[in-house]
Amino acid sequence: MVSPIIAPLCIAVMIALMTPNVCANPLFSKVFDSQKTSDSSIYAASVVTQDKTGIRWDLSGAYGTINTNNPIGNQMSLDTLTRVNQLSEVVVCLAALKLNKDNALSLDNPLSTEFTPQSATFTHPDTAKTLTVNMLMTHTSLLNEVGFSTFFQITTLGTPPTGAIDFTRFILSYFFQTVNGVVTLKTTIWTNVAAGSAHRYSYSRANIALLAFYLDRFIARNTPSGATNLDTYIQRAIFGPMGIQDSFFQSEDGSYPSNVGTSERRLSDLSAPGTAPSVFVHPAKYVDVMFYSTPLDISRLSRELFLNTQSTFFSLGTSMKKPTDISASTATTGFTIRTSQTLQGLGIYYFSAVDMCNLALSSKLITACPLKSDTQVWGYISAERTTVTGFFCTDLFVTNPVCVTTFHVYFTAAIPKSANLALAMAAVAIQEAVGDKASVIVTNTDGSSDRLYGLWVFFGVVGTITFVLLAAYFTEYIIQPAPMAGGIPSVTGGKPEGM
Repeated sequence: MVSPIIAPLCIAVMIALMTPNVCANPLFSKVFDSQKTSDSSIYAASVVTQDKTGIRWDLSGAYGTINTNNPIGNQMSLDTLTRVNQLSEVVVCLAALKLNKDNALSLDNPLSTEFTPQSATFTHPDTAKTLTVNMLMTHTSLLNEVGFSTFFQITTLGTPPTGAIDFTRFILSYFFQTVNGVVTLKTTIWTNVAAGSAHRYSYSRANIALLAFYLDRFIARNTPSGATNLDTYIQRAIFGPMGIQDSFFQSEDGSYPSNVGTSERRLSDLSAPGTAPSVFVHPAKYVDVMFYSTPLDISRLSRELFLNTQSTFFSLGTSMKKPTDISASTATTGFTIRTSQTLQGLGIYYFSAVDMCNLALSSKLITACPLKSDTQVWGYISAERTTVTGFFCTDLFVTNPVCVTTFHVYFTAAIPKSANLALAMAAVAIQEAVGDKASVIVTNTDGSSDRLYGLWVFFGVVGTITFVLLAAYFTEYIIQPAPMAGGIPSVTGGKPEGM
């Protein structure tokens, strides 16, 4: 018989062995400490590294403390609900590709006036080209985002923003004007180019806003997966099959879904330590600050798209990697290129591997980097007022591609932190996953090295198990229970004496 003490001890050991942060690689903690030292407003970070075999728990972990609704424990974790902001672009574009595959949504034909706001035809006045879904996904529409940020508001939990408007009213207000009683497209929504010029890349959140509206109308008319709007379709047709359970879009009035409004895992937005939490609101809920997710959920998204060849989404991930050249826009005034961007995909983009390596090497925690000038690294980075979040995938080794998800959390900043935080952390993780281990040196304050970290973890686990076994032996055989008062009654003839 197992003593009542043994079961809890064994369960404790199993929990310890299954907890990702128990075996979190200290190298990432060092990178986080270095970044935090350079900018004290950064207070938490996380890394999830995975390959075709699954999550590499030895190369994953969460660091720092956070402010949530939990009054007891505020340790950053891999399932902390965090604003991931423009990472919603990946999901919206994935929805477009899935609707194209399953429901005949056209990607290359001009936008149908059946699904555009005000049944308008979106034709650029200089190029005379009518927009397509592909143009919106690749940011080659020449739509700009002048005035987009003016709709952004900060409020407190439970207090709707002043003059809050929903997504449809935002679209109508942003793209249209009324002149002498006639509703027309604003001329200010377009980036001006020479007449007859070709469309070229220029990042704009207005592309994803218009795309989301168009998909929402298409879904309302066709009801794929029984959905009547984009939010429900994403939950049922994408998140559900992928096993993504914690990601959601905040409502335009600043409220949260009932199951996460008081969640102990939801990160609170703080402007400084000890201040009251804020709530960021933008009516373009599918585009910017209204998307919440966790490090584990974003890693699931990248895995199903780019690592799991058996996934029904893998072919869509392959389509998302189709590159669009951006070189014609890199030196042109008025055209927006994202940090370290080299190419544009569909809902994702490509990063400069050289930039990533230089940022990682500058930490002096690695002395070599496997990424070269011709290495393809794709994914997404979102840098907003409280977080820098992203994922990065590479098939440097074709037989075992790698994806890394990184989150950085900081006190509210008027100007978002640099995407370099994510680029550096991701490059270090890729080096650890596929690079030369001899070039990784983590030096502690006492001058010792953490190269044998894994061995020490092994010894710690073995020691814990040994302790449990000794405790079991001690409990079962050394500590004997006291005899019952009056002794044990003898049995005669199958009955106790006296009966």
